[in-house]
Formats: sequence, C-alpha cells, structure tokens
Amino acid sequence: MLVAATSPAPAATTTGRGHAPAVKSTTTTTTVPPTTTTTLVPISIPQGGPVTNPPPPGVTTTTVVPIVPIPTPVINALVKSVQSGLAQLYSINAYDEEKGIVTVYEANAASAETDAQMADAAAAQATAAVAQDQTDYTDSQHELSSLAIALYVRSDVGAASTNADASDPDTVNKTVLLGILINHGQQTFEEARLELKDDTATLKLDRQRAAVADAEEKLAREVLTKSTTQLTNTKLAAAGQKVQQTTGTPIPTIMGTAALSAGELAGWYASTGYQANTTVPLATLAGYYLSNGTTVGLRGDIAFAQSIVETGYFTFPSGGQLAGSDNNFAGIGACDSCAHGWTFPDAQTGVAAQEQLLEAYASSTKIPTPLVGRVGVAGCCNTWLALSGVWATNPNYGYEILSVYQEILNWAIPERLAAAGL
Repeated sequence: MLVAATSPAPAATTTGRGHAPAVKSTTTTTTVPPTTTTTLVPISIPQGGPVTNPPPPGVTTTTVVPIVPIPTPVINALVKSVQSGLAQLYSINAYDEEKGIVTVYEANAASAETDAQMADAAAAQATAAVAQDQTDYTDSQHELSSLAIALYVRSDVGAASTNADASDPDTVNKTVLLGILINHGQQTFEEARLELKDDTATLKLDRQRAAVADAEEKLAREVLTKSTTQLTNTKLAAAGQKVQQTTGTPIPTIMGTAALSAGELAGWYASTGYQANTTVPLATLAGYYLSNGTTVGLRGDIAFAQSIVETGYFTFPSGGQLAGSDNNFAGIGACDSCAHGWTFPDAQTGVAAQEQLLEAYASSTKIPTPLVGRVGVAGCCNTWLALSGVWATNPNYGYEILSVYQEILNWAIPERLAAAGL
C-alpha cells in the first residue's frame, strides 16, 4: 500500500479494513509492499469464508488473527457467479430492448400489410378500368365502322350520289347527319383510345407499386419473425434459463461500465437494515459512485461494493481511523503508522478521490491524481482481485469486494425481472 513516509520508510501493516493510503503533495511518497498478511478481520467478512451480513451496528471486533487466503477454486467459482449474474442482467436489459423492437416491427408489419392491401386494391381497380376501356374502345371502333359503312354503302346514299337531286333536302339532311355521326364516332373512338392508353400506364404503375408493397410486407414479416425469435431467446436468458456459460475464469476489471443503477444500489442497501453514517443520504451517495464512475469509465457499482467492505456498510464502526464525517469511503490514508485517515470536504469529493485512486491503479498510462497526490503503484492492478495485498494487506480483499457485489446482484436480478414482467 502507499504510505506517507520519510526515509527510511516504515513497514506497512493495514489494520481494520482494506485501506488505500495516499499522500499529500508536501510529503515524499514511497511505495512500500506489504510485509505481512496479518490484519484485523473485517467485520463484514468472516474468517476464511464468503461475505455474510456483518454484526449489528456498534459491534466490532478487535482480535488480530492471520487471514487464510481463499482457495483459488473458490475465487474462480465466485468470479463465474458474478459473470453469470452480469450476463443475466444484460439479458434482462436486452429483453426490455427487444420488446420495444418487436413492438416497432409489429407496427411496421401491420403498416406494410395495409400498404400492400391498398396497392393491390389500386391495381385491381386499374385492371377493371383497363378492361372497361378496352370494351369502350372496341365498341367505339365498331360504331365508327358501322357509320362509315352506312355512309358509303347504304343504297339511298349511293343513289343520291348518282341519281338523286342534290338540292333535295332529304338527301342533304341524311348525308350531313351521317357525316356528323361519323365525326362524333371518330372523337369517341379517339377518347376511348387515349383513355385505354392512360389507364394501361396507370395499371402498370399500380402493379409495380403493389409488387413493391408486397415485397416490403414480406420483408417486414420476416424481420418480425426473427425479432420475435430473438425476444424468446432473450426472455429465456433473462429468466436465467439460457444464460451463456462463461468459460475459464474471466476477472471483472476495475475500468468498465457499471451494470447496476444508483437506485438499485440504494435499494439493496436499504434491504440490509443498516443505517448509513454518512453526510448525505445513501441514495445520493450511490448516485455519486455511478455518475463519477461513468465520467472516468470506471465500474462505480463495484466501487460502491468496495466501500461496503471498507466502512462496515457505511456505519464506520468505532475503533477505526475514520468517521462518517470524514467523507472517506475507502480508507485513504489510514494505516497502522497513521494517526488518522484523510478527510475530504464533502461526500462527492470523497467518492471522486476513491475512484481517482482506482483509476490510477488500473490505468496503464499516467493520469492526473490531484485529489490523492502521487500514486506510487499506479498501473499495478486492472482487476478487483488484483487489489488484494496492494490496496490492503488482506489477501482476500478483492474476493470480499466481489462477494459483496454478488450479494447486490442477487438482490437486483429479481427486481429487474419483476420490472420486465418476467
């Protein structure tokens, strides 16, 4: 761990919970590796076992005993359990998203069906119009032919052209009348031809539109079917029946995106029955962990679990170097050779200092750390398990953090399932 020291630096032995001491800029920072794994048993972590609820507030332990490292298979099992819990949370989120997507696709498919029906109806109407036009065109053609035959073949007209008196009113009237009828027939025929041409063009366009609309409906139905299948799969995964098994022992990293909300963190804490001895309401404090963590790209929900380990569920039990009024939620500056841990002006700054130190520990590149001073072991630890023996001399420190986080996941998953209607 880091201690403020002058040469030679004293050996460091963490007491109480795990601590991440840093130094003020006026001192020389020395990185001192732990020289012992002896520490006070954290009140929230039974000796050698998984996390359980700590003793009631006000009850502390002061017996110094060696901490037996958790066996690797047990650590691996916890890591897999955490990963499975996270996978289920992500599946619940995916289910909620997929439900919304399916709703949209259902609306799209219904709209595409309506469009296809309208396009098919328009094409049917155009087909009928063309059929009628064809009939009208044929009738007008026959009528015009009949008039032409009457004009040139009828015997009385023929006689009129050779023998009849051209001044005879009957002859003139018949000839003029037939001429008028022929002109009218030609106009009717031309109108029928143009109407047939226009309606044929309309029919072609309507058929094209109907084909496109039918294809779009088919595609919309296919997309809806795939989305519905995906919804079924995500529903099974969300219910924990089809969560993909994690392979190996992937270790949750310090940097990353939080899976839990501030409301869930506060809700879980309320379920424990503890009363936070903090300068702001616990819900507000949880919000600081999430908002600041998002800003720096750090898993603020697991940092919250770390503080549960550090502060005895934010109760700051007596006998430690910190009180709730110090706004120090990670034991920064608290160690056996220190008189008192650091004090921060407000809770938001205390959270920012903790997450700034975590970021420095996890980052492979140097980052500014104005709230905690120079970090001598920057870049040492990119996972929570790696903090064991570094942030605190407790060899099970990272395991204890993930154990608390597992408890929070176990509480949050049923809440998410209920909210999703599962």
